Amino acid sequence: MEEALTNIKYGYYTTRNPLGKDGDFITSPEISQLFGEILAFWSVNFWQSEGMPKRFQFIEFGPGRGTMAEDLTRTLGQLQKRVLKDVKVTLSMVEVSPTLSQKQFNRLCVKANKVDSSSAAYMSGETKQGFTINWYHSMDHIPDDQLTIILAHEFFDALPIHKFQKTDKGYREVVVDIDPSSQNYGLRFVILPNPNLSTKTLIQEDEERDHVEVCPKAGIITQDICTRLNKSGGAALIMDYGHYGTKGDTMRGFEKHKLCEDILKDVGNIDITADVDFKYLSHHVKQTDARHCGPVPQSSFLRSMGIDLLHQRLLLQCQTTAQTKQVKNSYDWMMKPDKMGTRFNFFAILSSQTAQGKTKPVTGF
Repeated sequence: MEEALTNIKYGYYTTRNPLGKDGDFITSPEISQLFGEILAFWSVNFWQSEGMPKRFQFIEFGPGRGTMAEDLTRTLGQLQKRVLKDVKVTLSMVEVSPTLSQKQFNRLCVKANKVDSSSAAYMSGETKQGFTINWYHSMDHIPDDQLTIILAHEFFDALPIHKFQKTDKGYREVVVDIDPSSQNYGLRFVILPNPNLSTKTLIQEDEERDHVEVCPKAGIITQDICTRLNKSGGAALIMDYGHYGTKGDTMRGFEKHKLCEDILKDVGNIDITADVDFKYLSHHVKQTDARHCGPVPQSSFLRSMGIDLLHQRLLLQCQTTAQTKQVKNSYDWMMKPDKMGTRFNFFAILSSQTAQGKTKPVTGF
């Protein structure tokens, strides 16, 4: 899965732009500007609750085409004259795709900044609102000396998983193998006949599901986020398709917005994804001093953040019937249960330094 998505020469994400109507999937920020605006409001509200320090930063994992960051910076720019006056806000993008990072830069920045030789950033620019944006290959290279808001939207569902099948002899790992019946070295899934290191270390003792997916990399990144937030102060919002340790086989592929019947048929040319197990993430948060809230359905989070009022305001700004229809359809897609309303979830990680989630309620949860 990791090779199929991020191989430097053949990977799905590293060789093309997978987003938008010409790609293979569309995300909430692509659907409506209200999504990014609400994240800006949530972040500023959290910053205010933390004493309004004179500088803070955003870190975004997998920024896509930069749509969410564009709505975020536009909204933050509108708050600069009053709420964020004399406050230095910077953005750091964690992006491994050269194709997407360039598209993000072109969308977000009006000029390029010279990258300091002592910086681990590989690209830097400035938005029209005056915010500095830096691009990094890893969060490890980003400074941790200020309050931090981390945003990960449809990032964790692209991380590689281990698949396990329950058999009459216990759990066995499902792996990818060459299909001997194929004339063109096709691939197939096979169940290993014997237990291996993965089955011995990744399957919990109380596991009962017939099919289990485990993402060790998600656990590592979650703990890295907790460590950073405990040092810098701040919070993280993980937004993704997922469940709380209840689902089994969720691995799937998409091509041109359609579900693929065989995800091994054209590896490298389709988007492969698996639902996030938020119970697994919460387990890793609990191993640190950080805290978590959620997951809660997207519709619940957005509604508590005032999306209905913002939606009505946006409708009043529409000039044509087509614009009105688009705004209504976008709202329905994000909020309806059969769309993204309940299938998509919000999960927050809070620094051990913050009172939110401890003595104060967490907005949106």
